[in-house]
Amino acid sequence: MRRLFHATVLTLLTAALLPIAGVGSAEAASRYKAYVACGLTAAADPSHSCDASDDKAAFFKSRDAHVHYKVCVKFPNATRLCAAKQDAPKGKLRHNEITSTQTGRHKVTWFVGGDLVKTWFFDVV
Repeated sequence: MRRLFHATVLTLLTAALLPIAGVGSAEAASRYKAYVACGLTAAADPSHSCDASDDKAAFFKSRDAHVHYKVCVKFPNATRLCAAKQDAPKGKLRHNEITSTQTGRHKVTWFVGGDLVKTWFFDVV
């Protein structure tokens, strides 16, 4: 009986929290633009695959407020490198160069105020 109670409570809590998580993701998508590109200029298109010899950068723009963000890259060898307190004036596209030549999947995450606002995967080939 006790297990049934715990399972029911867990199911109800999970169901209650799902809409909240969806709203946060939609809000982040409307407030921030974040992506990886194979280049260092605003003209570089978002990409999920770059050659090892390409310049690579994590781009970030805050659409409605001046914020500070943190960007982290998890490399294929499982090491993680972060750049904290990055300045993002409202409406200005910023970039952080990614100098990795490791082949494989990279995971890039951006945070504002400690909250995850975007995750992007890209491969270096």
